[in-house]
Amino acid sequence: MLLGALLVGTFATTGLAQVTNNFETGDPGDGYPGSVQNGWADTWTTALGSNAGGNGFITVGPQVINTTPVTNGGNNYLNVGFANGDNNLIRRKYTSFADLDVVYTHIIEFDYRVDSWLPASGFTSTSDNVTIAGRPNISISSSDNRSTFFIKAMGANDSSLPLGKAARWNFYEGSATSSSESAGLFTNAAAPAFVIGRNYHFKIITDPTTKTYIGSVTDGTNTFTTQSLRWRNFVNTTSENDRTNATILYFASRTSTRTVQPAATETNIFSIDNVTINRLPFNDYPSRITQNSPATRAIHHPAASGMSFTVLTVGPTNTIPASGVVVNLNGTNISGLVLSGADTDTNRTVTVTNLAINTIYDGTIIVADGAGRKATNSFSFDTFVEADVTVIEAENYNFGPTNLCAVARTNHTTDGYLQNPVPSTYGITAMVYTNEVGGYVDRSGNVDASGASTPGVDYLDLTSPVTLSEYRFCDSMDTRTIPSAEYYRPAYTNSVVPDYTLEKIQAGEWCNYTHIFPATNYLVYLRVGARAAMQFQLSRVTSDRKQPNQTTVSLGVFNVPLGATKDIHTYKPLVDAFGTPLLLNLSGEQTLRLTSVNAGAGDDANVNFILFQPFNGVALPTLAQFSPGLNASNVPPQSDVRITIQNGSTPVSLGSIILKINGSNVTSSATITPTGNGASVTYLPATFFLTRSNYTVQIIYGDTSGNLQTNQWSFHVGTYLPGMPVRVNFQITNNVTPAGYLPDTSVPFGDRGNGFSYGWNKSMNQDSRSNNPAINSSPNTAVPPDLRYATFTHFNKSSPIGIWEITLPNGNYSVHAVSGDATAIDSVFKITVEGVLVVDGTPFHDASFDSNSLPNLSHWVEGTQSVALADGNLTLTTGGNSGTAAGGNNNKINFIDIIPLDFPPPDFSLHNPSANDSTFSFNISTINRALHIIEYKNALTAATWTTLTNIVGTGNPVTVNDNISASTNRFYRMRIP
Repeated sequence: MLLGALLVGTFATTGLAQVTNNFETGDPGDGYPGSVQNGWADTWTTALGSNAGGNGFITVGPQVINTTPVTNGGNNYLNVGFANGDNNLIRRKYTSFADLDVVYTHIIEFDYRVDSWLPASGFTSTSDNVTIAGRPNISISSSDNRSTFFIKAMGANDSSLPLGKAARWNFYEGSATSSSESAGLFTNAAAPAFVIGRNYHFKIITDPTTKTYIGSVTDGTNTFTTQSLRWRNFVNTTSENDRTNATILYFASRTSTRTVQPAATETNIFSIDNVTINRLPFNDYPSRITQNSPATRAIHHPAASGMSFTVLTVGPTNTIPASGVVVNLNGTNISGLVLSGADTDTNRTVTVTNLAINTIYDGTIIVADGAGRKATNSFSFDTFVEADVTVIEAENYNFGPTNLCAVARTNHTTDGYLQNPVPSTYGITAMVYTNEVGGYVDRSGNVDASGASTPGVDYLDLTSPVTLSEYRFCDSMDTRTIPSAEYYRPAYTNSVVPDYTLEKIQAGEWCNYTHIFPATNYLVYLRVGARAAMQFQLSRVTSDRKQPNQTTVSLGVFNVPLGATKDIHTYKPLVDAFGTPLLLNLSGEQTLRLTSVNAGAGDDANVNFILFQPFNGVALPTLAQFSPGLNASNVPPQSDVRITIQNGSTPVSLGSIILKINGSNVTSSATITPTGNGASVTYLPATFFLTRSNYTVQIIYGDTSGNLQTNQWSFHVGTYLPGMPVRVNFQITNNVTPAGYLPDTSVPFGDRGNGFSYGWNKSMNQDSRSNNPAINSSPNTAVPPDLRYATFTHFNKSSPIGIWEITLPNGNYSVHAVSGDATAIDSVFKITVEGVLVVDGTPFHDASFDSNSLPNLSHWVEGTQSVALADGNLTLTTGGNSGTAAGGNNNKINFIDIIPLDFPPPDFSLHNPSANDSTFSFNISTINRALHIIEYKNALTAATWTTLTNIVGTGNPVTVNDNISASTNRFYRMRIP
């Protein structure tokens, strides 16, 4: 952040009010406890924790002669002590000056020293800590985690996260702190050490415009500076609304309350001095931009009204020259701005008059004042004319021919849709319908042509029954009034009825929408808000829309990036798989389906409407679907290439299609089939794709008008073969990996370099163990049967709960998992795989098995279950609340065996050997399309294998002949690359 980079240095504050507290005796506001004056809003006050009793606060002397200065030349200082307490604190509220208002950037400086921690054992317990913070003017409770800045040092022997490293100063980033001594928040060095008796000078710069701060601490020799850090907020939230500007300077202490000698308690004695709080000078601030019209994200703004905004300077000598005002709309610098006033003014209004109708505008306003300081404001709005576009409300999905609700309704038709619905609603208070017949309110879907209730006709909801629906009362799809941050379309404003959205959308859920489109080309947009990155797919239904099990063809996708909240709605264009906006050719009655491809936890999005904008232009054929996908990893070697091409304004020309794999033309080996909407292309290589290899696909296609398109993408092939088990052992890094297993060394998910991608949702190094006690080493230990049982990883030893995943092809698997600990039985094991409870049991110690020959398996719980994989990542978790399945506690995982069920396991053995004087023959089983390499050695000590023959499998046994004399020894092996 440029502002942050500028603020780290020394600042001139001449002429500005500042708050100081040097604890001098001559000024009542500057001593101890001080008074309400000179910028201070109150006096120094204290609060004692629950363990403080009556002895928690000690004033060692607010006017002590500075014989041991906090800093050089300090004179008096405040010296306080907190004894045997929990979260004791001293605090003072500042800012009663107008030009020191907290809306401006602040610089807060002070000197701090911990003088002693009694008894002599000192700052050694994990319960010992000191805290310095800027608190908002709310409560001072330890449970309130809002702070503009938050600095903490903890006692020794503490390595848990996110509390930080022991005996070091840690500056919090939001609700987390530096994860290690050398990484994280500091720009120029490791986290500074905390030393009792050492003087520290702190400088904190808070920026309310970005809700960030930069902290620095000087220990007399070195200065440690943080990066730009977020203000601290409520625990486990990222909401900007939960970050509040400080008005209170806050010093706290917590002691562990240990009694290490008779009648002794711990007391933290610390000193503070030279407190100054001032603001960056007015003239160092850029101008303020207030966008007046339209408001950002406004919809259907009249283009003729133009747009306008106001620029205000902050400093008294700043000016706004016309040359410093730049407006970019959709990437273009707009000329012809109209500015009120003169270049020397400090308040100017800017007007843009040349807006086009039926346009989505994304723009930025950049204003540089006379000194070159810049301010930027981003915005978006549209100028759609309702009569020019087709809008399909997300809540207006198809309905059935009859009403199956408990309350009889009369607004159903055999058509199952309304061509021109009007806004409708039901007033719950007055119990009155508005536009019931002409709108979709209270119509029920999923009723087939015969009038029977049939799921999967008009919508698919995976979370029935509905928790609350405010519009389609009889359906399980969740419909809600649009959030207050969203704008109403004119039709709803004119009808004085609320608008609605679809909410709580799970991955795989969909709704059908039928409409008669005038024959033309359309740009398509989804009006949506999301708090997680996700994707929605638009498809055309190609079978009877009034019956279940409908067939569809993809038209494109809406990519929705991560947003701060699902209540902030924006437009997302329909794009192809490469992110290129699509132009759809639609004509006549069409049933379109909106499907959530990956909607996260199911409450991450609000969908308002789909907008179709007529567009003059040629709709080219597009790549609607293809697999393997763009940059797909660990693709099964036996995969084929499948491509669906969608017609544009004119049909796809089959003769124009050319398919290349790694530059080789394979069109003649591909199957090209016309469809009602375009064409499909399928290519099955004669042999498997090579494992651990990259492949590039290029497809060239055109329409009957001669328009050609080219798309290209790549994918990576993994090591997975049909039927081959995948076995993973959970261990620490320096453990020996059991034979046949992949090692998991507790690192975050990623490509492990062995052909597989797997790992955890965080680093689990601190939660992995290797427990392999000697036989009968203690009464309550057990002997692991082998190395697999001797190592494990905790799921919920630290926060957040551990979740482990491995990328595998979708299909059915038998999963065998083992949980246990050779040295402890303090667990209840409940482990789920893809939501299926696989491990379920409680370990115990069976003393009858304690011998030098028999392992004691009572310490381990094993389970085997069949699971279905549908999302490409097999997920292993403890599930349930607080990271445990129902009744689970202290969960651990030793190893896991994942065995595919959709293919028989490969048979690599040799069958029916026979020999004569010159030939040795044997049979091998083969996997269809797999390359089988038969190799031999005349001695096992030989350095290399020699290839005898290569065979492309057919799925049937094959005979292998080797010319060899009867006196020769030969060793054979078969491998599939």
